[in-house]
Amino acid sequence: MTSSNSPLRENSRPLESPLSQARRSLQPDLTASQPRSLLRSSALRSRQVGQPLYQFESARPVFDRWNASFINRTASNLTNYSSYDFSRANAVKDLGAQRGGAGTVAQLVARFGRNSPDSAIQKDRFAMQAWTRVQLEAGKFYRLSSRSDDGTRFFFRDAQSGRTLTTLNGDWRDRNTRNSLWNQVVNVAQSGEYDFFVQYYENTGRATVDVKLESFAPAAQIVSTSGLNLRSKPSTLGNRPIKLLPTGTTISIDRSVQSPDDSRNRDWYQVTTSDGQRGFVAAGSDFVQLATTATVIDRGTLNNPTNPIDNGGSIGIGAGIVGRKVLLTSSDRISLRADKDVAGTQITTLGLNAPVTILEKVTGGYYLNRFDQWYKVRVTENGQSKEGFIAAFYVDANTSDGRFQTAISASNPFFRPHLNELMNPTYSSSSYKPFIESMTAKYAWLKPSIVAGIGSRESAWGLALSPKGPGGTGDRGHGRGLMQIDDRYHKEFINSGLWRNPQENIRYAIDQVLARNYDHLLRNSNLRGIDLLRGAIAAYNSGLTSVKNAIAQGLDVDHFTTGQDYSWDVLNRAGWFQLNGWN
Repeated sequence: MTSSNSPLRENSRPLESPLSQARRSLQPDLTASQPRSLLRSSALRSRQVGQPLYQFESARPVFDRWNASFINRTASNLTNYSSYDFSRANAVKDLGAQRGGAGTVAQLVARFGRNSPDSAIQKDRFAMQAWTRVQLEAGKFYRLSSRSDDGTRFFFRDAQSGRTLTTLNGDWRDRNTRNSLWNQVVNVAQSGEYDFFVQYYENTGRATVDVKLESFAPAAQIVSTSGLNLRSKPSTLGNRPIKLLPTGTTISIDRSVQSPDDSRNRDWYQVTTSDGQRGFVAAGSDFVQLATTATVIDRGTLNNPTNPIDNGGSIGIGAGIVGRKVLLTSSDRISLRADKDVAGTQITTLGLNAPVTILEKVTGGYYLNRFDQWYKVRVTENGQSKEGFIAAFYVDANTSDGRFQTAISASNPFFRPHLNELMNPTYSSSSYKPFIESMTAKYAWLKPSIVAGIGSRESAWGLALSPKGPGGTGDRGHGRGLMQIDDRYHKEFINSGLWRNPQENIRYAIDQVLARNYDHLLRNSNLRGIDLLRGAIAAYNSGLTSVKNAIAQGLDVDHFTTGQDYSWDVLNRAGWFQLNGWN
């Protein structure tokens, strides 16, 4: 990053390379009189948007494949799965696509024998976590089985929210493949994509993982003393019985369903009789008894991410703290000034978690990436009360309205053209907003304003490209289109020419880059909540390897991004778009 493209920071730290990350160059606060460019569009700078999504031992995760992480254990902690940390795996491997026969949803067979699964893993006493994505249907039953050596346990996560829905402790014991098959039946409440996880441990001897998830029709018996009617649809209304099934009749349950019109008998089973006749019977323990108990996988109600507050949201109204973003500065401190401008006289400096009393939020001089919001605050230092102004970007405050915090005033003239280009594009025929809203609706964790923030940072929604508009390029020709898809890592998409189409460019950025970043970090790190969201956004700029390296070194996820502030900047812009009518 050249100095002509460096940002105007409040107490700035220069971008560090991986080789010099431990060495900080201390520099004074920059003032408005110093000639620094304020434009922070990635289109004008070298960056790594859309790097390969999985850069350890295999290509990016493919959802019909099994991706596995391995950790070495000891005799004392081998089976303590609550202490497993696969975000710090000793090895990460692609176990490939494994397809079973008819009815098989997912199958994982890995026979390591008496050998190690990887040169970095011990032959004995190791643990593995593997996952793949599956499509499950509402009401259907599935059987999960394992004949492994040694223990296996399982859990399902919602593919959109990343929330763990159902955990099965499985056959978590020392065992071998000659032991009886372990199995458990599950039933799904909502159709959709789910992430299926297998956790496994090997003690000593041979190591084998043999797991299958398959469609299943559990056996059941009619227990109603008067028998039970078999019907052509799941309702008693306007529906004459096909025949009466006597008490004791054995049937197979194909799926559970709900009646669309019978409020008295809402729950039904679609069944097959022993002579092959299909129909529906009323469900309930008074009518039908299943031969096995099914565990229900239920998504429930999913919520979007809310305002990111570092300390978990416990800041009171009118109070704030100096947040993690202060670690971007050269001395890990931010100035309290006599005026709302970087040229204002410095009263004192404040470090991480320093408490402040917020008196008001005001618009002042530009700092960092054309941010213009400042807090007038009161602080206590050595028993003395002091008042002054602090750059709002560095303070965490309780907005209490579910929006992302922003240090950009609603009428900021620098960002207004970005919004105008989104709503009424100069170089395209229609607004991008409806399409962004439809695309983000697929992901419970993603708001339209976040995509708006990424496009603002990447290309100023086309205004920073050459030529301007969806067909323009940036990053010395490598960044393509509105969302700056990198031609070095997404050659098939770039060669198709679809990157020039604004909708296809946005679609690709969301589905193939941002969502996959989120999925990968969810499964391969301990990031959760706003930190997980920030990690996915940071990886959009620097790549997943850089983000995971930052995590492993105890650094912020933005550490290797351009300006070391990419995800914070995007969320800050997202908050500004929310002020201007975006969700």
